[in-house]
Amino acid sequence: MALLYRFNLTIGLAVSVVSSAVWASEDLATDKAAPAPIYLIGPGDTLDIEVWGNVELSRSVTVRPDGQISVPFLQDLIVAGKSPSALAREIEDGLALYVSDPKVTVIVSSGVGAMTQRIRIVGEAVGPQVVAYRAGITLFDVLVAIGGLPPTAAGNSAIISRREGETIHQIPVRLDDLMNRGDIRANMAMAPGDVLLIPEGFFAGDWMISYDASASLTFTDNIDLEPSDEADWALIAAAGPGVFVQADTSRFQLSFAGSVLGVVQTSGDEDVNLDVDVSAVSTAELSRDLLFLDTSASVSQQVLDLRSAESAAGSNFLNQDTVAVATVSPYLVQHFGGFADGELRYSFSPVLIESSDVSDSMTHELDFLLQSGRDFQRFSWTLDARASQVMRTDESDIDEESVDLGVEYPLFRNEFFLLGGGGYERRDGDDNSDFNFDGPTWRGGFRWLPGQSTTLEATYGRRADDESLDAHFRQELGSNWAFDASYSEPLETAQESLVRDLSVIGTDPDTGEFIDIRTGSAFDPNTNPFTLEDETTRNKVLRLGLDGVAGRNTISINSSWGRQDGSADGDEESISVGANWTRPLSNQLSLFVSAGYERTEFNDIDDRRDEDYTVGGTLSYDIYADVAATFSYFFQRRISDEDNESFTENAVVLGIRATF
Repeated sequence: MALLYRFNLTIGLAVSVVSSAVWASEDLATDKAAPAPIYLIGPGDTLDIEVWGNVELSRSVTVRPDGQISVPFLQDLIVAGKSPSALAREIEDGLALYVSDPKVTVIVSSGVGAMTQRIRIVGEAVGPQVVAYRAGITLFDVLVAIGGLPPTAAGNSAIISRREGETIHQIPVRLDDLMNRGDIRANMAMAPGDVLLIPEGFFAGDWMISYDASASLTFTDNIDLEPSDEADWALIAAAGPGVFVQADTSRFQLSFAGSVLGVVQTSGDEDVNLDVDVSAVSTAELSRDLLFLDTSASVSQQVLDLRSAESAAGSNFLNQDTVAVATVSPYLVQHFGGFADGELRYSFSPVLIESSDVSDSMTHELDFLLQSGRDFQRFSWTLDARASQVMRTDESDIDEESVDLGVEYPLFRNEFFLLGGGGYERRDGDDNSDFNFDGPTWRGGFRWLPGQSTTLEATYGRRADDESLDAHFRQELGSNWAFDASYSEPLETAQESLVRDLSVIGTDPDTGEFIDIRTGSAFDPNTNPFTLEDETTRNKVLRLGLDGVAGRNTISINSSWGRQDGSADGDEESISVGANWTRPLSNQLSLFVSAGYERTEFNDIDDRRDEDYTVGGTLSYDIYADVAATFSYFFQRRISDEDNESFTENAVVLGIRATF
């Protein structure tokens, strides 16, 4: 009995303690719950003022930025910081001199309240905004009122600045957890006068990542591209993963596409290999409006010596080498008032080539660019000073320094511009003494912009110790077609040519695919039409291109002519023309057809000439939304002055690719 009594007493005491705790908690919550504040009028509020029985005195007014309103008889009234009822009594007192026993009501039809009652939202990720405080409003309600959390916001680094008397408290809040992960524990009550600071996240923004896996099986009747009587057939199997990444934030942009394929063939000179293909470009703003970083990179399989053959099917590694090129370029930007805008840039560009016949290189370049500012209305000028060093593993280093002042003067309504410039340059360290020089430079030319669809720019002068011409013409033919033509005469090493090609890499804003920003066509990591060698060469290159869309047909026609002088193996001259045609045959089936011709003359001891003819076609079928199968056929015929370099190849490729 005593035991039962003690048990009941214990239960009773526990219930009593819990009940007391609950009531105490409720009392504490009641004590801490601040009463709803009286609404105080603020600038920007819209007030409906009604004077009973006097429609002509009633009106709707907006509180001016100075906190005042204008009403009949009373002129300007200071209303900011007053409650609606207090303002109504004040208006009644003022109108009593003109109206018998006036009755006034003031209703806030639209308002954000007095400054002390507003909730303000500021920060790098958002434009300044204001939300009216109301009883019970929470952090979630505020974010909903401003349209949600901006994608570029570093939400979990946000803070609320809250004043309590003379003390200002900084309260960390987790907006990402609240809005993107649904964590209601991150929600909290807001107080009048709170300031919500939402900073910007360096990597916060729009990210898109996709993965793919592909496999192919190729049959070729000439695996080593030998003359017909020595040709051997082979099967080539390739498979591997790929990834595509695209990011667009307020301070960081990235496009990256990469794949690695393992390749196995049943016969021929190559057995097992890796096909690595990478393209990447990014820009980062490291310090707001001051320090930036540009990077770009490419890894691909390249034919370095045009005397060697390349399979049109693309799955054969014969005569190909892996070429990796990258550029890392931090730079500072400085504005000198309206006089000039300056940029100081350092670039590091490594070039790694698998072949032992061509040196790896590292290029260091320092460039200071000063451009005329807004104070120069009638003409513009550019001062460019740079120094570079090309360090090659198997060859001597090449040093270059130059300074150039360029000017541009408009003649006819910003349609025709005169171009001119001059400076000084020095080049030293080249094994070919003809390409070491020290002397002045000059140029003159024009830019013609007769309309938005036409651009023509040409300059002629003395550069790189020789007189040369540079020109570019672009004509947009309607909304779907464009014609491009360019001519240049660069003096450069093969490694410098690869770095220059990397500088024009960009992405199509609609498809995200990598393109050449000069023409909008697909990016080619090596546009040099000549053999890549360690020697410095003086090149002359003319390019023509026509691209467009006609109905459901996408057509591209490109041609080029080039001459290379200065190579130790002899001069080269090449001419090429190619055409591509793409057409969707149905919602799931599309056709791609290509054809090309290239003639290359090697003016060496043998005075050899090669002519290459290629034809190819691909049918692509979408099996599912993310799975596509392809069937391709390629034909290639080379006719060479050297009989053992002539060959014919037929290749059939079956492929499948899945994206996820």
